[in-house]
Amino acid sequence: METFQANVQYNDWKGTAAADNADQNDIRKLLNERGMISDDEFLIGIDLWLGEMHGQELAGPGAYALIIDAKDYREAERKLNEAHDPLSFKRVRLDLSMEEFLLLFKRFAVSLSWKGFDLTGHEYVAIDVP
Repeated sequence: METFQANVQYNDWKGTAAADNADQNDIRKLLNERGMISDDEFLIGIDLWLGEMHGQELAGPGAYALIIDAKDYREAERKLNEAHDPLSFKRVRLDLSMEEFLLLFKRFAVSLSWKGFDLTGHEYVAIDVP
């Protein structure tokens, strides 16, 4: 059983991520073109994992799409509201380079803070230095 939350071995850095869907070549279109999702299924989540890089070379990401049996957003929402843990999803691996993965989004942001200093949701003033 897994938990839907970013997690690595030591969790030295933790935070949040956000992304805007690409206008034309988004992840749903890719899944559809590859026959990985049907019209009666809905993409509900994405897991991305990079590991054991040791500062040398970037290996391909471990990217997975989590799919629920639902024909649209409303049906997926209803099913999730009625469900109890553990939730059950179909999971498919996306064999993509990091660049290919990021190009599925219009914008992609990750914010991390050092363990013990959860900055999530805090406002701050940044003083840019040259």
